Amino acid sequence: MRVVFVGHPAWQFSGSTILRSIQMAEFCAEHIKEHEFVYQTHLKIEDAIVILNKFWLQHITNKELGKLRDKNFVVGDPIDSDCNLELDARLSIHSQQPGYYVTHLVDTRIPRDLKVTDKFAIGYYGTLSNTVAPAEVVCVSCYDNSVQVLGNFSAHYTVRRKIKESFKPPLKIWTAAVCNVPVLTSMDNDVPLYLKDYPYVAETGEAAIKVLEQMRQDFGTDKWEEARQMVRATYDDTRVVSDMREFLDGIA
Repeated sequence: MRVVFVGHPAWQFSGSTILRSIQMAEFCAEHIKEHEFVYQTHLKIEDAIVILNKFWLQHITNKELGKLRDKNFVVGDPIDSDCNLELDARLSIHSQQPGYYVTHLVDTRIPRDLKVTDKFAIGYYGTLSNTVAPAEVVCVSCYDNSVQVLGNFSAHYTVRRKIKESFKPPLKIWTAAVCNVPVLTSMDNDVPLYLKDYPYVAETGEAAIKVLEQMRQDFGTDKWEEARQMVRATYDDTRVVSDMREFLDGIA
C-alpha cells in the first residue's frame, strides 16, 4: 500500500508537522518495507491511504475532502485538536481519544545514544509558554536550539502550565526516555499509565521546588537510577512500528 502523510503548506515547520508527518513518513519508510511511505503538502493524490495532519483537518473544505475520499482512504490525525469531519478512519495519541492508537514518535534528530552530562542539571526543552518552572530549571526553546542541547541535562523538567484540557501524549517523558534520564513531571493526561509510583512528581511550579531539591540529593543514588530506568521503560521506537503495522492491518 502507498501511505501519504499530508502536512499543510502553511504549517510545514510546526512541531506537529515535523514529528507526526515528515519524520513519521521517513521513519516508517525505513522500518516498514512492505508499504510505501511519503510526505507531501498538496491534496493531488489517488489510490492511497492519506493521513491528514491536524492543520489540514482544521482547514480542508468539504469539497476538497469529498474529492479526496472519492479516490483514497482518508485518515485524520488530529493529535491534540478537535475533529468533527467525516473520515474513513482516524489516528489517536491518547488512551481516551477515539481512533487507532499510534505511539507518537520522539524526534528522530535526537541521537538514540546521546551522551549527557555527568553532573546534576535539569532542563526544560519545548515551547517556553507551556511550562512554569523554578529558577534552577534551564528552560530552552525548541524553536531556537538544536536537540544537541539536551546533552546538557541529566534530568528533564516536564511540568506543564495548566491550560484547557486536551489530548496530549507524554512526549516529553518519552524524549527523556530516549535521552536515558529521569524527569520531574506532573501527572497530566496519560503520564500515570507509564509512571506508576514514580518518585519525582509536582503539579505546580511552586511544588516543583521541593521535588527538585530532593532530586539533587538523590543524584547518583539507587533511587535516582530506579527513576531513570522507570522513565527509560516508557518508550521505544519499535512501538511506533508495531502500532503503525497494526493500524494498516486493521484497515486492510
